[in-house]
Amino acid sequence: MKQPAFLALLLSACILASGCGKKAEEYTVKKMDLDYNILANCTVAYPDPYDITAASAGEVKTLGVEEGGTVKKGALLIGLDDFNEQQALSISKANLNDAEIHLKNAKEEDLPALQEQLNSDKIALDDAKKNFDRSTELAKSETITKAELEQADNKFKTADSKYKQTKLRVDSFAKTGQEASLKNQLALLKAKVEIDNKNLEDRHITAPYDCLVKKINARAGEKVKAGAVLMTVIEKKDWVLETDVDQKELPYLKLGLKADILFDAYPSEKVKAEINFVCASIDTAKGTCNLKLVIRDRKPFIKHGMTGSAEIHAGSFKQVLAVPSRFVGVEGRELLCFIKEKESVKKTSISARQVGEKYYIAENIPEGTTLVGK
Repeated sequence: MKQPAFLALLLSACILASGCGKKAEEYTVKKMDLDYNILANCTVAYPDPYDITAASAGEVKTLGVEEGGTVKKGALLIGLDDFNEQQALSISKANLNDAEIHLKNAKEEDLPALQEQLNSDKIALDDAKKNFDRSTELAKSETITKAELEQADNKFKTADSKYKQTKLRVDSFAKTGQEASLKNQLALLKAKVEIDNKNLEDRHITAPYDCLVKKINARAGEKVKAGAVLMTVIEKKDWVLETDVDQKELPYLKLGLKADILFDAYPSEKVKAEINFVCASIDTAKGTCNLKLVIRDRKPFIKHGMTGSAEIHAGSFKQVLAVPSRFVGVEGRELLCFIKEKESVKKTSISARQVGEKYYIAENIPEGTTLVGK
């Protein structure tokens, strides 16, 4: 408020009061205990309901819980018919077992047999090489015919080719041959077992955490479709409320501040809470900051989505010089009061800090000073 306007307002108030036979409002500065509370509307936001759905279609065989009951993490909620899944898993496990046996036999029997064959082929190759070398020398002295030399050469080449083929089989056994093929088959079968096991697990739906069963949509003997919501649960943990407060309250907000909650549906039940999150940024469109308050005592009547009001105890100031906001004016960045001095009123700049909307704590006004209302 600009100074002329502020002074004019005071004079108008005084004239009006004088004309009506009334005095302007006065206040004597005194020390007092000042409790600062922030009021805000709030909503139960967390934990939020979680829908448990059917991964595939089937008939409900077992219902392990009741609506409104609480269960531990891992407890059976709903069991669906699992005959086909049991059969598929048994078959895939049997196929995996066969593949493991084949791989073991390949390593323990086939590979040793190949290595034995390679040794035998090497001996035959060495003999054929010696015979060819001897035949070559004999042919030079014309002791044997060219036909006999060609025969020795062909035997050497045949033995060499056979040895190389066997060696190639031995060398490729683990990389691209029989062992590699069996290992690849084994990996595929292991993946199939995992898939079939997961499909079987999906037929036995268990609690993802300690929770409260809010609603059950399925019944024993009922056939359900894939993706159908079977039940809704809420994690059993401390309730968390969300609220938005004016940005000017941010300096007074911190983690751990206590609050009293009154729910609209239960106005006589005061519930204790405390701040466990203060926003890191301001919503510029609303001029507010977001708070989360946690309720440590899990009252049975509290439900997700309930609304109420929060009284946050933001501060307690003992024996301070408290001045009601209506006796303080603002000019730019300066705070002003009108101080009564005998028969006159003096506009005075003061040093004070605001605590909420109702009070300022004065720092340079003596106790007992009389202020005149705006």
